[in-house]
Amino acid sequence: MTSPVHYEVLFHRHPANPILTAANWPYPAHTVFNAGATRLQDGTTLLLCRVEDRRGHSHLCAARSDNGVDGWRIDPEPTLWPDPERHPEEVWGIEDPRITFVDELGKYAVTYTAFSTSGPGVALALTSDFRTFERCGLVMQPDDKDAALLPRRINGRFALLHRPWTDPRADIWISYSPDLRNWGGHKMVLPARREEREDEQRHAQADHEDQGGARRAWDARRDDDVEDQQEHRHDVEDAVREHRADERRPGPLPPGHLPRQHGDPCQLADPARQQGVREQADGEG
Repeated sequence: MTSPVHYEVLFHRHPANPILTAANWPYPAHTVFNAGATRLQDGTTLLLCRVEDRRGHSHLCAARSDNGVDGWRIDPEPTLWPDPERHPEEVWGIEDPRITFVDELGKYAVTYTAFSTSGPGVALALTSDFRTFERCGLVMQPDDKDAALLPRRINGRFALLHRPWTDPRADIWISYSPDLRNWGGHKMVLPARREEREDEQRHAQADHEDQGGARRAWDARRDDDVEDQQEHRHDVEDAVREHRADERRPGPLPPGHLPRQHGDPCQLADPARQQGVREQADGEG
């Protein structure tokens, strides 16, 4: 039976969807999804994409477009890496960013999910250019995710919407902070519907049956995962440098000539030396 009431269509899927896929990425990636979006002050649309690598761990990478549909300019390497050495809560990757411009700070606040051996938690970082980031660290402990910062203070405090998971519920809460680092005043604002709670309960029961074994396995893998993150970072950086070298190289080298030696790609893992490596590469170009 057709309803006699006609509702305005609020959203239309663009015919060019998907506008970005892993095939567009300048380095190896498994999937690209769950992007945070914002419009920069020059009118450029920026997507901060969750990029899953071929191990199943995620990082964040920025893509820019003049119209938000095509002509994407994707950062040639990950924009925000997990940093499990300084932030162990990121040992299994960082995911699902949400972006808010905070006029008071003149900066963008990025909330994202930091996945640790204890589960997902909410982390926050600040940036003015999506090139460098000030990490505020974990602001909501596991299990919690899907957070979004409001752009202005409420009664003098910053406000954060987030979704803590407590067996068997996953309701939406709001929390407050004077400085984006210390949070309190927690209050539930939107309870999950009954059928969703029951669905969560079924999943929770299945998860808890083997939770003990899973936690022990996570602990055993933690050191290996930190090492693995660093090795994978080096692999991506090697691929990026190789790609850049191919772009700069005009053609096959004549007989008897050897290619110039480049700097150690491991230097890229040191943020303090990244700029120097980029300048060296630019000079060679």
